[in-house]
Amino acid sequence: MVNHITLTQDLLAWAIAMLPLFFAYRSWSVLFEVSVIPLVWLILDTFLSRQGAMWYIPLVAVVVVLLGHRLKSRIAILVSVICIVGWTAFAVLSNSFGFIEIVFLGITLVWVSVYTLETIRQTNSHCPQKVDLILCSFSGNTGHYVEKFTDTLQENDITVIVHRFHRKEEFAPILDGDTLILAFPVSGWKPPWPLIEYLLRDLPSGKGKPAFILYTSAGGPENAGFIAWTLLALRGYRVIGRLWSTYPLNVPTFRIGPKSLWRFIDSLTPFKKDIEFLITVAKEFSRGEKTGLPLILWPTPLALLGFLLDNRWINRFLYRTYVWRRRCIGCNFCENYCPINRFSSESGIPKAKGTCYLCFGCVNHCPKNAMQMRFLSEYGQPYKSRWPKFIVKK
Repeated sequence: MVNHITLTQDLLAWAIAMLPLFFAYRSWSVLFEVSVIPLVWLILDTFLSRQGAMWYIPLVAVVVVLLGHRLKSRIAILVSVICIVGWTAFAVLSNSFGFIEIVFLGITLVWVSVYTLETIRQTNSHCPQKVDLILCSFSGNTGHYVEKFTDTLQENDITVIVHRFHRKEEFAPILDGDTLILAFPVSGWKPPWPLIEYLLRDLPSGKGKPAFILYTSAGGPENAGFIAWTLLALRGYRVIGRLWSTYPLNVPTFRIGPKSLWRFIDSLTPFKKDIEFLITVAKEFSRGEKTGLPLILWPTPLALLGFLLDNRWINRFLYRTYVWRRRCIGCNFCENYCPINRFSSESGIPKAKGTCYLCFGCVNHCPKNAMQMRFLSEYGQPYKSRWPKFIVKK
């Protein structure tokens, strides 16, 4: 049974924690991301009869790290460590230190260690002069988000070279700038799998070059930013920050209901506050200041599920596209757009074979809604991009 008193206390603790974060960042997406912590503990409270107070200290640690990052205070690291030690001692003394607590403690120690390491490494400011931007944007959402960022950089006399990542096999940019920006949409609670492959195998060594991460998501971004940080760090880049924002959902599977409803929902994002904070971060970034959001590893497993359900191997047979012949006009848009070159024309009708990016571009952008993905798009509304100029065609 749900303890309504405990539930009220948990919600009150969450509201109190969100207030300083809102005044520090003034970004709704930041609050959305941090809400992962109370959501997890509310589920544990409800189904596993955990003690709600056990999760207050990790929440305080998260808030302190975020505030410390925004206020550029290294004291926040010490306070966060004290919070974690106190939380662990409380769990042990109350005889409630079990498997769940060990998992949470381990993950919390990981992200505090990462944050500490990155803070220590960021001893000198870096004022970029020439920035290489790797932009992955299938529906145009990430392209719109990044344009606001790069416009601000260019207004501050910073050269930005945009490298569009669309077809991995054709992507071989020369990255000779002094800074790298990586921008992508969250796909399955992680970066898109082709981009992951590029970062692992083909991205030139950074040799200590600073990097910044921008990404967009229709829901919680999970650990997509942390995964991107890990991949960049493995290639020798020094990640100096990250930032994300909520954008319209582009997966037809979940877009159930009339078109008018989804036009309204799509119009709600990105939030004005998020774009204002993005521009603020871009100005701070151009001055070489520490900005954006710190790197945090969240105690949720959805990214692992994303790797299992969206990868080069399983996408070959799990996600099947087909055409409604009575709608198809043979425009070959899907053939020209597909990032993986899956389509070929047979008697004027596109046929797909091989693996899939799972970008839903062929489904969303088909002018006659003729392209479908079996059991995943037939009953939902396609997302017609609000920013079609960022859609890549061959």
